[in-house]
Amino acid sequence: MKIKTVGIVNGCSGHWHQAAQDAGLKVLWDYEPSWQREVIEHNFDGKIFSDTPQFLNNETAFGVDKPDLICGSPPCTGFTPAAGKAYRPELEINNYVVEFSKIVAAIKPKCFLMEEVKNFFLIENKFFKTYIKNIQKDYNYTHDIVNAFDYGSPQNRHRFVIAGILKPENILHTKLFYSDHIYEEYPLHM
Repeated sequence: MKIKTVGIVNGCSGHWHQAAQDAGLKVLWDYEPSWQREVIEHNFDGKIFSDTPQFLNNETAFGVDKPDLICGSPPCTGFTPAAGKAYRPELEINNYVVEFSKIVAAIKPKCFLMEEVKNFFLIENKFFKTYIKNIQKDYNYTHDIVNAFDYGSPQNRHRFVIAGILKPENILHTKLFYSDHIYEEYPLHM
């Protein structure tokens, strides 16, 4: 059985979609801003939405095609120093980060993964706080700043990465046991 995935704002070249296909995942659909849609449609087959699908809050609309994994890379223009200023909160494009977390919260896939420029995490901003608020109820999550070069990319670029796993409905215990029989408290979120 293939892992079913959805791409939310894949980046202007569709790199999340390509990575999912290369990993043998089944890509169900993509959600892209209108200006990226043509590039993704040209490079990949499949359903692409340029507006938020109206059925996101209706779990039954997915039927057997509810995604197991949601991946994305929202636009970084408002958070990157490469755009001339380290943080531009006035840009409407920043809302795609929050939109990503809303879609994750509405669909509730088993897990999610999002990449953004490191400044998204390093600078104090309302977008990061809203993102965490949207996911923390339903997900155990962790985040870090990683260098793409360490994972085989030919670029020496640091990126903020956040990954989450859906919390179990009934937590029977809060201890994890290791092979040496020493246990630690299970972190409800990291």
